[in-house]
Amino acid sequence: MSKSLIADIVESFVEEHGGDDRDWIRVGCPWCGHENTSKRNMSVALKTGYFYCHRCQEKGFYKRSKAKEWYVPPVDNPLSEIPKPTITLPDEFQPLSERPVAGTDIRFWNYVTGRGVHPETIVDCGIGYCQFGFYRDCIVVPLWDGPNLSGFVARNIVDRSYRYQKGFKREISMFNKDRLWDDDPIVVVEGVFDALPHYPHTVAVLGKPSHEHKKLLASCRKRVYVMLDGDAKAESWALATLLRVGGVDAIYVPVAPGKDPGDASHEEFLQAIQQASNQP
Repeated sequence: MSKSLIADIVESFVEEHGGDDRDWIRVGCPWCGHENTSKRNMSVALKTGYFYCHRCQEKGFYKRSKAKEWYVPPVDNPLSEIPKPTITLPDEFQPLSERPVAGTDIRFWNYVTGRGVHPETIVDCGIGYCQFGFYRDCIVVPLWDGPNLSGFVARNIVDRSYRYQKGFKREISMFNKDRLWDDDPIVVVEGVFDALPHYPHTVAVLGKPSHEHKKLLASCRKRVYVMLDGDAKAESWALATLLRVGGVDAIYVPVAPGKDPGDASHEEFLQAIQQASNQP
């Protein structure tokens, strides 16, 4: 298949959504089914032309059309000349796939799947890793706002510490944010590794919910389960109560002290939600 098809897909996306200061975008893969727009399995670096499909592992570089000037700001906007801070994936980022492939450090794949993350979730979320640099030994979980990268969470698999990128604002960031706008119930948890084993039913606020997180959740017009860590029982109950006062169908789901939602099997997770739903 000609790589020019990649350029056509990317250019069509940019024409519809704009290219401006984006670094990475997610599009459908022409090798394994780009017609399915809900499964944007291919990550594309607009500035370098590098592409990688998290499902079929097709990768390479495409040649951008010389006729497309994606990064020229509008001339009628004087503020557009001011550089905007952008969030990019680390230069050392390597994507994971549904199964270990040649050249992949098996430690990272084993760590993610050992945390209960399904291989298909690895693909859908574009999870990767870094072997070198500032994010050495880190699993990297991108945060997508639609098809656009809004940040990432980096977790060191050796010392379990987190690394954060310059310009990242946790208080306005959320994992799986797009789920806020569909019709299905969601479960609010704290960390990405609380959310990933139960994906796609979960959104993570990356710690204790901020004021901005609460405003976003208050805009939901569907059922919202609040299931923060076991050490945040008061905050979890208070958030559910606050959302109910604002008209949201919110339910508090208790977690045992010292436990996190990510510690539970998916069956235990669903059982806890069902029990909370049955409470008067």
